Amino acid sequence: MAFHQEARRAARLKHLFREVLVGDRLVRSSVDATLFLEAIRNHESHSSCIETIISSKFGISAIRDAVRVDSSTSFALFHTLPFLQYLSNPGIKALVDGQHLQQLLLAIAHPQTVWKMLLGLFRKHEIPQETLYSFAWLALELVSLPPKTEVDVLDDVRAIVEGESLLKAEAHETRELGYKIKHV
Repeated sequence: MAFHQEARRAARLKHLFREVLVGDRLVRSSVDATLFLEAIRNHESHSSCIETIISSKFGISAIRDAVRVDSSTSFALFHTLPFLQYLSNPGIKALVDGQHLQQLLLAIAHPQTVWKMLLGLFRKHEIPQETLYSFAWLALELVSLPPKTEVDVLDDVRAIVEGESLLKAEAHETRELGYKIKHV
């Protein structure tokens, strides 16, 4: 019984994903965003999913809308950060020498409302240790973007590293990202 429910849910998410990418459905509510981000994370092949999004006329704008439609702490913790975790897959960065990832990062971080919201959660220690990696990954990727992208988070990222809370994270992978950020 549970298998059939999971299979039906996966099929509905796949259908929603296609509807959004062909422009038949817009991401305009928290529910839409939740389902769209879940549909993305439901893809086993990270790189194939991202290539599909990038090649779609509506993909980048759907991502931009999905991460901005709800600025609540719960949405950030349960949807935005897991989506960033999905994007941190090395296979995505390998696509077209990182250009696809850069397009997605620009959609997420410009304008900086999502970054500022996540930064605020980090500063208030509201990002749990198990999802802190996603935030640290985003910080590293944003500070590594070429200057022409006009995403200026350098002062914010310096403050994050100087506070050294990333360097004291419980997870080794998160601490490692903290040291990488510090060296950048």
